[in-house]
Amino acid sequence: MDRPYSVVAIQHGPNTDDKERNLTKYMELLDRAAKDRTPDLIVLGEVFATKFFCSAQDSTFYDRYAEPLPGPTSELLAEKAREYGCHIIAGFFERAKLDGEYYNSAMVLSPEGELVRGTLPDGQKVDCYRKVHIPLIAQPIESYEKLYYKPGPGFPVFDLGKTKVGCMICYDVYFAEGLRVMSLQGAEIIAAPTSARYPLDERFIAMFRGHAAANQLFFIFSNKAGKEERAAPSGKEWDFFGHSCVIDPVGKLV
Repeated sequence: MDRPYSVVAIQHGPNTDDKERNLTKYMELLDRAAKDRTPDLIVLGEVFATKFFCSAQDSTFYDRYAEPLPGPTSELLAEKAREYGCHIIAGFFERAKLDGEYYNSAMVLSPEGELVRGTLPDGQKVDCYRKVHIPLIAQPIESYEKLYYKPGPGFPVFDLGKTKVGCMICYDVYFAEGLRVMSLQGAEIIAAPTSARYPLDERFIAMFRGHAAANQLFFIFSNKAGKEERAAPSGKEWDFFGHSCVIDPVGKLV
């Protein structure tokens, strides 16, 4: 049976070292996206409020960027969820309850501004999705994610009432098993918050289309776009390719 379901993918642009300034920019984008469209779901990108800081090895990033759940960013997004009566999915750098545990995570908020908990295949409840596949690519990209993030426990599904949603973050999409796990749990939509760079654009979109068709799922891809100054000492730029999109269960771009 057909059910109308409206989604928005917000393409986050290059960020600065000022997290509050970044958040202000995205709250304005969220207002623009929601005021006239009344979407059921809004998806923001991977660690959307900060730079992609993993190009450097710097222990100060834990204090500068990581936050708990609930925390300041989730509370800000909860206000927007309540204001517009929609679900919101957003990536963030999570400071877990156990000392020294950090994750690349995605929160799911309800129209009431509450955290929506996910269910893993074994029935365990989790507060958010935590990226499972953590790359360590020393050359030539210099991405040291393994120094900051612990792998998550698996692939939960979140019941949003009208539908069920699963999440994958960036590098997760290279591994098809996660999609199959979530589709077998009843997920109809996969939200993919991402910070992906050139020259991976054609590869990513091709994988998304194949995953959607193979698992009969909708895919919401929210990626960063533009040139962002990298963390010291490299001094170079990340070049994020954007191309945020929605893909239907036969692999077509909507």
